[in-house]
Amino acid sequence: MFDATNKIQNAKFVLSDTTIENMKVLEEFFKNKGLPLAIYLDRDSKFKTTRYQSIHYNLKGDYKDTQIKKALSELGIRLI
Repeated sequence: MFDATNKIQNAKFVLSDTTIENMKVLEEFFKNKGLPLAIYLDRDSKFKTTRYQSIHYNLKGDYKDTQIKKALSELGIRLI
């Protein structure tokens, strides 16, 4: 995890990149640095629900939030 100065603030080696492991890294960062106003995350499906319209799906674009997005929203942290 990087901050605005582009310095690594928190990292962890894990066997698998899961929602729980990502939440643990975020929790540790928040305990050490406090809550940020916003966080920039990549478009991984753990952070943002991404679906694309195709012949096989009738998708309207209204998707439930991911668990990480819900947790950050409850803390008042905006996702960029």
